[in-house]
Amino acid sequence: MAEYFKGALRRADLSPEYTEVLDFEHRSQVNWRSDLRQYMIIEWPPVDLPNQSLPGPSIVIERNTTDTGERKQFFGRSARRLVTRVTRGDAPETTIDGWYIEAPGLPKGKGGGGAIAILTMAVAGQGRPRIEFKQTGPAPDGLMVRGRTVTSLAVPGGSQQASETVTEVTDLVNAPLQDKFFQPPDGYQRVGSLPTCALEPRLLHGVNSCKPTGG
Repeated sequence: MAEYFKGALRRADLSPEYTEVLDFEHRSQVNWRSDLRQYMIIEWPPVDLPNQSLPGPSIVIERNTTDTGERKQFFGRSARRLVTRVTRGDAPETTIDGWYIEAPGLPKGKGGGGAIAILTMAVAGQGRPRIEFKQTGPAPDGLMVRGRTVTSLAVPGGSQQASETVTEVTDLVNAPLQDKFFQPPDGYQRVGSLPTCALEPRLLHGVNSCKPTGG
């Protein structure tokens, strides 16, 4: 997977056919498929939703980070090794062992400090869950260039099963990008939805594998 960043824009080429662009400033995203020459626009919901008279539940997320003191060179930059343990009452425990480099200008959503995604479901008549975040130790800011993420999942019978994901940045380039690079190519047709792509779930990142439709 290749990722590109410019200001509040993030482009991810998730497969040879499928591209996703997130616009954090305007709270929207654009997805397109090069094999179909089609794209769709998704507007994100507002931060504050109306008609939520009752307070929602409280969710506490605790993140404990330890700097091991180890240092290593990646792409000519010094990286520090941080081990982070994330716990949340209604979710599996996650441990992230990663090497981080300073990356000025990196969008907050990509940096380690903002890498926790929270998915919640609204209940009629209730407000959204109130998120309480507690950080202990140095925040894992910067770009994680190499890391191993382990999540402990509860399985029937009361035992635990570990799911592991290994990520590594293989190439890092700092160069100017045109705004047009974050827009669908000329000649693509806007549609309400794109044909389903098979989704290969991963712990922190999803990789879309688009398969031909029909035939």
